[in-house]
Formats: sequence, structure tokens, C-alpha cells
Amino acid sequence: MVPSLPYSLDTSSIRIEVDIRDERAVVRLSGVLDQVSANSADAAFEFVRRSKHVVLDLSSLQYLDRAGLAPIIRLRTIIEARGGKVEIVGASGVVATVIRLSMGSGSQSPWEAEGAGLFRSAAQLDPPA
Repeated sequence: MVPSLPYSLDTSSIRIEVDIRDERAVVRLSGVLDQVSANSADAAFEFVRRSKHVVLDLSSLQYLDRAGLAPIIRLRTIIEARGGKVEIVGASGVVATVIRLSMGSGSQSPWEAEGAGLFRSAAQLDPPA
């Protein structure tokens, strides 16, 4: 049985809210996305894998490590393979640093290269249509 949307997952380390409208999904993550919570992110991302446009709002994410970044990269790979787009907004502090460093020295984040607003404020996030 698939839970109804909007969907919310709350564990001891992470809270994930999913809101899907038409072909656009907004996923809000707060707390810690690391090795412990990566499986929870994968489970929540199952709801948005068929969306054309996925916005990941990381403005309330306090910590991200390489293991926590893996579900985001997997989601992006799946969405883009179907011609869709993943946009990250609100990344700051250690979260933004981990994303930048994961792209390697001297390279630009794919999200920045596409002008998707990696460090754009989540306040600028348009509500789903």
C-alpha cells in the first residue's frame, strides 16, 4: 500500500516531507542526512522518482556527509535519465560544502552549471502549481 501524499517521514535524525503536484515534487529535508538516515531518504525518494521536476529543499538540513549525499545522487541520476530535472535549493554551511567538495576540485556542481540555484534561498521556492 502506498501512503497518500503529501508524505512525511520523521525519524530520530531526519524529517522528510514530500509534496507532489502534477509532475513537480518538492522534498523538504531537515535534520541530519548521513549513513544512518540515508535509507530513509531512499525510501522517501521512491515517491518522487516518476516526477519530471524534483526540488530538494535543504534549507533545514543541518548536516550532510558522503553517505547522505548518495541517495540525492541516485535520485538525480534516475530523474535525469528520464529527461527530468532535480533542483537543490537552500543548501548552506556544511551541507553546501559537502556538495561542492563531492564534485571534485576545480569543477562546478552540476546543479550550479545548470543554473538551478544550489545556493538559492528556499524562500524563493515557488509553491507547486
